[in-house]
Amino acid sequence: MTQKNFADAVQLSKGTEIEKAILISFYQLKIKSIEQLSVATICKLLHDFGAANPNATRLRKNIIASRNFIQTKDREFKLKLSKIEELETNYPNISVKSEEVIAEETVLPQALFIGGRGYIVSVCNQINACYQHNIFDGCAMLMRRLLEMLIILSYRHLGREDEIKNAHGGHHKLSAMITHYTQNKVFVLAKKSQDVIDEFRELGNHSAHTVEYHARRVDIDRIRMDYRVCIEELMYKCGLIK
Repeated sequence: MTQKNFADAVQLSKGTEIEKAILISFYQLKIKSIEQLSVATICKLLHDFGAANPNATRLRKNIIASRNFIQTKDREFKLKLSKIEELETNYPNISVKSEEVIAEETVLPQALFIGGRGYIVSVCNQINACYQHNIFDGCAMLMRRLLEMLIILSYRHLGREDEIKNAHGGHHKLSAMITHYTQNKVFVLAKKSQDVIDEFRELGNHSAHTVEYHARRVDIDRIRMDYRVCIEELMYKCGLIK
């Protein structure tokens, strides 16, 4: 659940400053598993949630005076169990962590995939989220996965999927599918995409299988633009965009 969704659900804007501090502490606990907060952090969160900047000294006094907080030995504050239980009763859906992936357009622009098939949107969002949060091995492996998915869908769109299947009905390895595509010119990609398409596979393979290797930002940045162009081309080839 995003901050905006939470604020709307609990009508955060209508509360007093201390009520907002309570609700924001509840959000941090239930969504981010953060049990205790400093006054400075609560002040910042109030600002992040769109509330007016509070006076830290006044807010601290109000929190101490409140019967809903406990002060920890670190001079931070956490909600009392009775208040948590009350809020869980009042807002039962807040207790369930959302599976929504929140990410900026770090690798793939949303305009490329938003509104498309759910499983494609999910992988694209995860690619962006991994890059945004410095999970570069995960980003590389998901980039490889999306490439594989789109190649299969391109063959399927052309009615030629059997050409990339083995005797047991499963798909060949990605390397074999790329070789088949390039040798048989099943569909046409720009020359640059043809030249670098196997690099995306190799990067994902290293992140998945090479023990001593760990992808870094520079590895993703090196191919990021070419990857974005290739993915858009493949989405056209498999009929996801027109």
